Amino acid sequence: MPGTATALPICRGLAKGWAPAPEVGGVLLAIFAGNPDEPTDEAVATLLSRDGLRALIADLQSIDQQLGKD
Repeated sequence: MPGTATALPICRGLAKGWAPAPEVGGVLLAIFAGNPDEPTDEAVATLLSRDGLRALIADLQSIDQQLGKD
């Protein structure tokens, strides 16, 4: 909602999980805040088509490129 603010925890790292999702021709992707050594209760899960998964990968690659070289 426009104009709304929410305080959210910032976690270091993340854990990922996935499963095939043939009903959308893609994948069920789950991302959990923290890491396996320090898990938290915050998580997001989404169904992505193959095209959606490829778009997410491209977005992450773009972010990496914008950060510059190590």
